[in-house]
Amino acid sequence: MKTFYREDEVRIKEVPNAGRLVEGADYQIIRLILKPGEFQMPHRNQNRVIFYVLKGRGILQVEGRSFQLSVGDGAEVMTYEMRAWKNQGEEELELLIFKFL
Repeated sequence: MKTFYREDEVRIKEVPNAGRLVEGADYQIIRLILKPGEFQMPHRNQNRVIFYVLKGRGILQVEGRSFQLSVGDGAEVMTYEMRAWKNQGEEELELLIFKFL
């Protein structure tokens, strides 16, 4: 489980709005929802991922660069790149994540 924080830096211990939709031998498809003001702490992952924005808008930070993404936008993040998401909007940010194992 990932740890998320709100804008006021309060730690959110449980994230019931994240979960695997499909899992295969070499991939996972994950749905993630961040409420307004929620964000991930920067982290590295040993897997390449593709993010696709289903709803809302947010900022994806990758290796110190920021990208504003909204509905219909996608981004690929390579293995071991530092990454984090922040919901900057007033509605939920809903992402579809394709993780390659």
